[in-house]
Amino acid sequence: MQSTIESIQSWVGKEENVTDTISGSVAERLAATLNRETNNTYPVQTNLPHLWHWCHFIKPSPQSSLGEDGHSAKGNFLPPITLPRRMWASSSLHFRHPLQIGLFANRQSQITNIQEKHGRSGKLIFVTLKHNFFQEKQLVLSEEQNLVYRNHPPKKSEEPSLKMSNENIGDYTAVIQPNTTELLRYSALTFNSHRIHFDQSYTTKIEGYPGLIVQGPLIATHLLELAYRSLGIETLNSLEKFEFRAKNPAFVDKLLHLSCSKLDKNRFIHLSAKNELGIECMAAKATIK
Repeated sequence: MQSTIESIQSWVGKEENVTDTISGSVAERLAATLNRETNNTYPVQTNLPHLWHWCHFIKPSPQSSLGEDGHSAKGNFLPPITLPRRMWASSSLHFRHPLQIGLFANRQSQITNIQEKHGRSGKLIFVTLKHNFFQEKQLVLSEEQNLVYRNHPPKKSEEPSLKMSNENIGDYTAVIQPNTTELLRYSALTFNSHRIHFDQSYTTKIEGYPGLIVQGPLIATHLLELAYRSLGIETLNSLEKFEFRAKNPAFVDKLLHLSCSKLDKNRFIHLSAKNELGIECMAAKATIK
């Protein structure tokens, strides 16, 4: 039975709470995955780097409850949307205080909106989640996350032509080439069993993509790592807000060109990730206090 927007609107307002202890060993593993050359130990009560909370607050699903795509079964916290493709479309994060290594923390999540739209690929359903993170009874981080669901492309169809961008916003640049082991490590750290990140046969034959897809939050983390290296930890310690939007998929073993602007007069840092053809895969913006 196909999902109708009316049948799933009752999920708006649904809540989920997850507790966790912020782990220094998990942070060390992510640092190794990102090839961090310094600051690779994380003692108790040191700050967890921004965006690394995505490796925490995971509510594990039993193996028997996973769907064909590897995601948790729909209809529990997330609504039972029948459209088969799902992606993390965007996030907007507001940082108040850093999460502290070794301390207990809590994430309170709520579905705040479900909306149907129509795009190049047909019907789209957007689900908006609001996450509030607490530590020591204090709100430390708020995140608004948007998920999008859509159909598989028709058999033997071609993806719509994409526009290349020659615009260069980067005062600082880097090139990365995520491979299968990096995708596997990040999937393990985030307990993400979505098969498009590690199962080549499923990704190409069922989902219709040309190759494994690099995780959106991994690209966002690489962009913020570039900002740290380029602008200095003192500047990024004053990070107030970070927003990213996934615009096109990035594929395994392909080069990704990252760019980061200098801090502008509005206290913004603009970031971008483009593929080898100059097509933008992700756009992001950081706001400094």
